[in-house]
Amino acid sequence: MSDISVFVDDAISLLNELLELMDIVSPSKACDKDDHYCYMAVHFLGRQRSHVQSVLKLIPSRDVMLITRSMIEGWAYLKWTNKNKDKAKDWRFFAYVYDLIESQKYDDKERQGEFKKILTQPEFSHFFKDKQKKNSHHTWRLGISITKVLDEIATTYTKEGKNDKANSAEIKKLIYQINSEWHHWGVKGIFSALSFSDDQPSVSSFKPLSKLEQLEQLDLCINIFIQTFVLTSEYLNDDEMVKEKYGAILSKYKDLHSRIESRG
Repeated sequence: MSDISVFVDDAISLLNELLELMDIVSPSKACDKDDHYCYMAVHFLGRQRSHVQSVLKLIPSRDVMLITRSMIEGWAYLKWTNKNKDKAKDWRFFAYVYDLIESQKYDDKERQGEFKKILTQPEFSHFFKDKQKKNSHHTWRLGISITKVLDEIATTYTKEGKNDKANSAEIKKLIYQINSEWHHWGVKGIFSALSFSDDQPSVSSFKPLSKLEQLEQLDLCINIFIQTFVLTSEYLNDDEMVKEKYGAILSKYKDLHSRIESRG
């Protein structure tokens, strides 16, 4: 078995350990009704857990890249909100806008009146593009794109197990130049996945991720999950069992990167 295959197996093992960690982790207490970031962070961590489960089921399928791309975005939104926790309130209460749209779709006059009354409150005026409150923003981010989010967080992203600073351009490269080509049906994403037996394309000619590509995606998955866990940690139980298991996972992750680096 090649070194890369061993590294892939070890990365898969680490993801399974992260899932085992989640089996013993729970919110340390119920979220306070006004702690909107608590609601957001706990739910985001739960979705990241679901993504890890999906990655483990799909690997080595190229569609793993769709999931890790989503994980990057989820982490970025949570990191962005962590820097300004008022945005968590927008995330939580933008549900009223969705409810209003649904009630309009089904011509539910009673529900429309209920949600319109809520949304007339000054604290929700920024959900709309106009003073008449007829045209709402499409998402809780109020017109801010994922690219802008990455620019704003100006974050520290832990690459390859090191505490290296990575600017938003590097994060965008991870999302848009690699995973997003597959997500957006770009010609580069399609052609990099093809395995031609002749000059003609085939519906069955798409190849799975190589071992090296698998390792890159699994590493990204582990890294993003750990960072999301950190962003949520203030709301989670931190008993000795959790601390011990989490510490062991971090140690194994660091060791994995040491072995990858020593291989060159």
